[in-house]
Amino acid sequence: MTMANLRLLTSRLVRTNTKEISSLNIFLKIFLYLHMKIYVITNARLGKQIFGIPCLLLLNIGAQSNIERKAVLAYLEEKDAYYIVASNGGSNSHPSWYYNLKKNPLAKVKIGKEVKSVEAEELTGDERTKYWVKLDNLNRGGYQNYQIRTHRQIPIFKLKITK
Repeated sequence: MTMANLRLLTSRLVRTNTKEISSLNIFLKIFLYLHMKIYVITNARLGKQIFGIPCLLLLNIGAQSNIERKAVLAYLEEKDAYYIVASNGGSNSHPSWYYNLKKNPLAKVKIGKEVKSVEAEELTGDERTKYWVKLDNLNRGGYQNYQIRTHRQIPIFKLKITK
């Protein structure tokens, strides 16, 4: 399935019932879980991109468990930072890694075989707006489709490289 087909399906589901949206969320969660496993198992030989969009592996500490957690996320690299979106597929709740970064902003990212330490900061105001446009363009309008589906403002994080 191409990104355009997935976006079309998503936009159609926005106008349909909650059961169909729930099914799409389940599909996306399974797909993203498998993508993360492939990224980790192949030591980033596979999974560095999804539909042509670059992906990083976020390694952070669980807000409640204090155990290292992993998530594969699309990102934009600019200057000495990476920018990521806490879209959670347009659901009405933040992804778990959002809460992890809010409680423990020091994390690591793995891009390919390279691991870097980062410090997370949630963007607000004009800076958030600026990067929302850039990230939504990178994702070919996908984040705006997610924003339409949810009542929450989808957060954006800046991951500033510390080492």
